[in-house]
Parts: sequence; C-alpha cells; structure tokens
Amino acid sequence: MLRVAAQARAADLDLAQAIAVSPVLDPAETLVALQRGFPGYELYFVRKWLRSLRKKQAAWPDLYDFTAIGRMRDLKSMTAELVRQHTEFPTLADYLNGYAITGSRLSHLEVPSSIITALDDPIIPAGALAHLARPAALSVTVTRHGGHCGFFARLPGPTWLERRMVNQLGGTLS
Repeated sequence: MLRVAAQARAADLDLAQAIAVSPVLDPAETLVALQRGFPGYELYFVRKWLRSLRKKQAAWPDLYDFTAIGRMRDLKSMTAELVRQHTEFPTLADYLNGYAITGSRLSHLEVPSSIITALDDPIIPAGALAHLARPAALSVTVTRHGGHCGFFARLPGPTWLERRMVNQLGGTLS
C-alpha cells in the first residue's frame, strides 16, 4: 500500500491516506528473520503461501504450475524458484528489492501515510526503519512492544491498534 501511495499522484489515484501495520520494510531482511527466528513462523508462512499458490494454480492451470515450489519447505528456496519460473526479475535479490519500501522508495510520498510497527517484531527487523525516506507526508509510530501485528492492550474488546486506526480514519468503534 505504501508503494502505491508513493506513486498515487503520478498515477492520478485519488487516495486519501494509507496506514501500514507492521509492513515489510526490507523483504530480504524479513526473509532472513523468518528463517532464523522461531521455526513456527516460517512454517506458518510456507503453509499459507502454498495454499495461496494452489488456489492460483487451480484458477489458472494453463498459466501456473507450482509443483516444484510445492515440494519445498524453505521460504528462500521457494521464493527463488518462483522468481525463476514466473517473473521477469533476473535474481531473487532484484525481486526482493522491488518490494522494499526502504531507501528512496517513499521519498515522493504526498498522500498522508502512517507506519505503525514495534521494536520487538520478530518478523520485521526494526533496524530497517533507519533506511526509510522520511517525507513530510509520512508518520512513523514505533512502539516498544507489539510483536508482529500484536498491539493488544487487553484480549477482549478492540485493540490499541484498532482504536488508533479508527480514530485516524475519522470513525468510531461501536
């Protein structure tokens, strides 16, 4: 969403604002974090991604064959194979960089945008925050705790994040 927001004016998109919660800042760093972190994280994303790929293949069987990827259980190998078979990117690094929002990627951002993330996120390394362009339209909120999309003040009821987003978007919680 932030990459789209950064190009909204040039693409003549009428976008009022963007809010990104725990966004992937640098996909290469996130891939490493997933592989080196708690094993359940990588397994979760592998299973989720394979379900998505199977649905895509079922919808367009003449265009996609993810059989080779389906035999893998390593996100880096799976992504490299996807890049090789189904994209125009010459390398895995080029592909991952294409999704990064670090560097100058957000420098032309004019749409009011917010990033909400946590220092203790096990999937999105906070170090990449230092590599974000900081245009006036970008607000970054970094909490000490929150994990990956956690931000719970308490289990029942709306989370801190839900209240924050609804307020930011001008709504009310019922």
